[in-house]
Amino acid sequence: MQNGAMKAWLDSSYLAGANQSYIEQLYEDYLTDPGSVDDSWRSIFKQLPTVGVKPEQLHSQTRDYFRRLAKDASRYNSAISDPQTDAKQVKVLQLINAFRFRGHQNANLDPLGLWKQETVADLDPAYHHLSEADFQETFNVGSFAIGKEAMQLGELYAALKKTYCG
Repeated sequence: MQNGAMKAWLDSSYLAGANQSYIEQLYEDYLTDPGSVDDSWRSIFKQLPTVGVKPEQLHSQTRDYFRRLAKDASRYNSAISDPQTDAKQVKVLQLINAFRFRGHQNANLDPLGLWKQETVADLDPAYHHLSEADFQETFNVGSFAIGKEAMQLGELYAALKKTYCG
């Protein structure tokens, strides 16, 4: 079979699509030990070019490496998180989202101070059950501050007001 005809046959046959990973594995097994695959597969694989393919370049070894990494429990931090801290973290992220969605409603658009602006409840940390004591704690800020993974709540609140309400 010519290379073009082989490609067209592979693209339109049962060798394409969802079976691709299985067939890759069979082919890699064939390259390592041709006797390890069925005769019908051996006859197909004999037609494929093998120039420049080395067993150490096989995909299955890389795939197996990542599978082993995923199953390795020692890689994961076994520390149990504090539910109260986790709940506060969620509330901080909710506060950030409140500013993203509603901060414009509290923007300073009246430099003369003639307009009585209604307060937006969910832009207040107290609405999210965050107290003055929490302003000294450091929290993860998600994607809010580029280059900063965490900030003190007081610093974060000031930055949110400046960014979304300034």
